[in-house]
Amino acid sequence: MSDTKEKSYFSKTSFIYLIISLVLALTGAIYELFSHGVYSYAMIYAFAVPLIFGTLLNMIMERLKAHMPGSLTRQIWHSGTGTITLGLLISGVFQIYGSANQLLNVYYIAGLILLVTGAILYFARDRKAGEQSVR
Repeated sequence: MSDTKEKSYFSKTSFIYLIISLVLALTGAIYELFSHGVYSYAMIYAFAVPLIFGTLLNMIMERLKAHMPGSLTRQIWHSGTGTITLGLLISGVFQIYGSANQLLNVYYIAGLILLVTGAILYFARDRKAGEQSVR
C-alpha cells in the first residue's frame, strides 16, 4: 500500500477521533455546568478514551510510518474503543442516578478484549501482510 494512502488513513482517523473526543469533552463540560453539584468522573473523562486510543495512537503511528492495519483489525480496534467509551458514559448515567451495577464491568472487559484482539491482529496478521507488500 502506498505511503500517502497510509498517511491519509492515519490523519483522517486521528481527526475523526479528535472530533468525537471534543464532542464528549463538550458534553462533559456542559453537564458539569448544569449538574447542580452532582458529578460523575466517568462521564466527565469519557473523552479520554477516544483521545488516547484513537487520536494519539493514530498520530504516533503516522509519525512512525507504521503500516496500515487491515479492515478486520480496524473494525475490532474501533469497536473496543467505542465499547469502553460507551461503558464510561452508561456508568456515568448510573452514578448520576445514584445507582451502581456490576454488569457495567462487562463493557470494560469486552472493550479490553477487543483492544487486545485488535493489537494481536495488527502485530501478527497485518505485519505479515505489510512485509509481503514491501517485497
